[in-house]
Amino acid sequence: MYTIQTLVEKVENSSISALIKTNHIYVIPVLNADSYHALSEFWSVSKTPRTKNFSKSTCQTDDQKSGVRLNNNFEVQWGADDLGSSSDPCSKQYRGEKAGSEPEVRGLSELAR
Repeated sequence: MYTIQTLVEKVENSSISALIKTNHIYVIPVLNADSYHALSEFWSVSKTPRTKNFSKSTCQTDDQKSGVRLNNNFEVQWGADDLGSSSDPCSKQYRGEKAGSEPEVRGLSELAR
């Protein structure tokens, strides 16, 4: 929101004015509204990152039932290795079944194209 406020308040600045006149600016304050809501309610209790689209897989414990980490689901180098992401649906770093499998990621990717 700071960025929006700066653009609006400093529109008279020649650099900002030129930026606004020559570019399309899209503001997406929250990509994953479900996770945002969960974090706002539970962050002080759990301090764990929330994921999306929980997979009803064979994970043994609730702690393992994480779902897809949206930041690991984008097409760029998806599944190149298991450093920072995982193909295991029980992992907290699960990247999803395929690149762009999550609707939020697909929507943002399509907007960027």
